[in-house]
Amino acid sequence: MTLKDKIRHFREEFGRYFYVASPQMRRAGWRNEPLGKDLARAQQRAIELNVQWDTQRKAEQTDLETPPAPGTLGWHMREYLHSIAHADKSAVRQDEMERAFTTILKAFPDTKVEKITANHVEKFYTALRKHKSVSKAQRVMKDLRFIFNRLEKQNVIRFNPTRSTRVKEPPSRTTIWTADMVADVVMKAEEMDMLGAGCAFMIAYDTSLRPGDIRAIKAEQLSSTHIELIQAKTGRPQYAPIWPETYDLIQRYLASTGLEMHPGAILLRTPTTHGRYRGVAFTKDRLTKDIRKIMDAAGIPKSLQMRDLRRTASVERAEAGATAAELAAGTGHSIEKSQRILDTYNPASFAMAKNAQDKRRGRQKSRNSAG
Repeated sequence: MTLKDKIRHFREEFGRYFYVASPQMRRAGWRNEPLGKDLARAQQRAIELNVQWDTQRKAEQTDLETPPAPGTLGWHMREYLHSIAHADKSAVRQDEMERAFTTILKAFPDTKVEKITANHVEKFYTALRKHKSVSKAQRVMKDLRFIFNRLEKQNVIRFNPTRSTRVKEPPSRTTIWTADMVADVVMKAEEMDMLGAGCAFMIAYDTSLRPGDIRAIKAEQLSSTHIELIQAKTGRPQYAPIWPETYDLIQRYLASTGLEMHPGAILLRTPTTHGRYRGVAFTKDRLTKDIRKIMDAAGIPKSLQMRDLRRTASVERAEAGATAAELAAGTGHSIEKSQRILDTYNPASFAMAKNAQDKRRGRQKSRNSAG
């Protein structure tokens, strides 16, 4: 392993070096920094930045990093955060859980887990709802239940106090894109020399892949008929068929970059012609900002978001007569979750209701003719 492999947050992209801030660092106000082409200077600067970050973290040490008393909720949460089960989760999920645990710890700083009652949990949720949105409160409660479920399975506790609190689910989004609006965004991306983001957008509509998986696609995972990958969220393999026009769009994008893509290279990148970070892999924030910029230029309503493409594709499949198993395969879920997929990604539409009614009438006619 080389020295540059051992330096945290140090990355190389096409002969240039960068310091890439983690989500936790970005929340603390840090940003990515270009380090130039000189390897020795870039490494030295990256080491200096890591020292600064470690110093800042030590000064702003969170409660989760301070060893709590054994047997307390904080102690058990900290134990989980150091487990292999937590390490196996995606970086986004790890970050989400750590934020939730920090919020939970403020309410139960030195409390033994067996002393926490259902009434305590109810009051905690009431306080969350006063200060956070329904969605944020639900996410924190999900992780509180997670840690208590884990303790219950480990026979640490006999009673799970989170079971009696009813948590309100945030309303599901029902917004759907039209094919014309999708085409407008892709065309505008090409006009704005932001075709990398345009390809990510088209892949999302075509395949129902999550944005995080799209950002991580490597050149070797693309063929003229499909994209083969391992889902970051579930760890399961997925073979996502793509339309010929999607593949042609990607080829136009690759030709426009002038870059030579080796098999392990990240497929989609920021524009190579302008910006501080030219021709580098998209971060979550950068792709979101670029897509929003393109959508605004294309006159797309603010109510529509890139994440709605996943639902849109599933609704279109359902309206075309896809089965629950086919819908699950299209979104990369397990068959066991197919009903929940139908509820989440396929809000009732007139086309589906009409299909059901037509099938019902057809069955009636068949019975009448048989009689």
